[in-house]
Amino acid sequence: MTEGTLTDKGMNDDGVWIARIDDKPYPVLGYVLPFLEKVEKGAWCEYTLKDGKVSKISKIKNNPQGTPAGRKGVVDVAGDAVDKAKEKMAKAGFGQPAEQGKPTDGLPKTVEGKLSVINTEARTFNLWREDFKITISWIPSQDSLMAKFKQWDKVKVTYEVGTPNRLVDIVNIASKKGDWQPKKPRVTIAATVNLQNYENIKVEVEGNNAEECTKILIDTLNGFAKNPAYSTTRDMIQSYLMRVLNTKGGA
Repeated sequence: MTEGTLTDKGMNDDGVWIARIDDKPYPVLGYVLPFLEKVEKGAWCEYTLKDGKVSKISKIKNNPQGTPAGRKGVVDVAGDAVDKAKEKMAKAGFGQPAEQGKPTDGLPKTVEGKLSVINTEARTFNLWREDFKITISWIPSQDSLMAKFKQWDKVKVTYEVGTPNRLVDIVNIASKKGDWQPKKPRVTIAATVNLQNYENIKVEVEGNNAEECTKILIDTLNGFAKNPAYSTTRDMIQSYLMRVLNTKGGA
């Protein structure tokens, strides 16, 4: 069987039921309609085609193997973990977010979370937090808005509850203290200047890049041997700067 996202479903002008999977329309055989009704729009599903028509279809609750080969997307590892946590919470009697198809359909709702998956082909994204995951779709006119966001951005989303859930607005939220953020790489340079007589200068500097580190190192070394009475020490430092960094220190 083939896997994909059920992006839409319904009857066309000729009275034929169509299942749009990964935005491609396929006619549905009559006996398959009861099974199609159980698969909500935006859901991950597996299906079989017979003579170009859908002969089998069912929803995949979890997709632990990730995205099928050849399909663009990101594995929703965090989302799968949430699904399992929600099942445990339900058994323990904790309340869950409103399910699709409930009387809240069409009402706007605003929630905060992180974008665990963005599927530009299906125009859907998963909004994730520790106890909650929901799939929300957007329309073509919102492509430029969604292009501003990337995976794991923290956002506030307003959407219309339904089948599927429809995006109304989305904004980026400045990360709060304590949120995990990738650290920017730092560069460290260490230098040892031999002054003879069992003496040396050891310096270690850190910066955002090699150019910044080099400038800090030069300024640091130029701070030594300022006393004109010890010109030999000063000359050794200048020699190091010329030989290693190809530059001449200040006076």
